[in-house]
Amino acid sequence: MALSTFAWSYASYYIRAVLNHLSGVEGSFSAGKALYDYFRIFIN
Repeated sequence: MALSTFAWSYASYYIRAVLNHLSGVEGSFSAGKALYDYFRIFIN
């Protein structure tokens, strides 16, 4: 029992590191969005 607890002792740290890394990654789909997809107002 002690070995399984020891093996998972840093699991929350590793999961947090992976999630923080994924939140900072920019997706490739955002570069392909055209400007005509966005709402805009012409101001003269």
